[in-house]
Amino acid sequence: MTGAVLGGDDIEVTATTGAVTATTASLTAGGAGAVGDAHVLAQSTGGSVSVGSAATQGTGAAAGDVTVSGATSASLGSGNSSHDLKVLGPAASLGSGSAADSVFGTATTGGATVSSARSAGNDIEVTATTGSVVGLGASLTATGVGTADDGHDLAGSTGGSVSLT
Repeated sequence: MTGAVLGGDDIEVTATTGAVTATTASLTAGGAGAVGDAHVLAQSTGGSVSVGSAATQGTGAAAGDVTVSGATSASLGSGNSSHDLKVLGPAASLGSGSAADSVFGTATTGGATVSSARSAGNDIEVTATTGSVVGLGASLTATGVGTADDGHDLAGSTGGSVSLT
């Protein structure tokens, strides 16, 4: 997939056996006329997912998540979410972006990499279960503004190293 895709409600790009490749695409869910949240979902249950940029612009009930989820790896170049921003997979890579609520970069068996600036109104969590967490020139800022809990930054691995430079 290439180019810009703008949806008034949801944008979903999914694959069951192959990869989702949208490295030069820009996916934006505008929220206008949305029924429920206006979200962006790029997901493969059988391969990798790579997205250049993704955004949600809805407010109130139309505030939606940006989710990039891959069976073998997940990568998001830049993202901006009116709710949560999630990159999930065995290996996860996050570029720049922000979320009104929380940012999650979760790697289950490989490494989690974050680069550039990430900000969130609530929490930022970059975690790896067995791999390492690497932040190359990363700036993580969780403001905690308007949250009921603590508003925190977390970079952690239960089986590898953590390096934020």
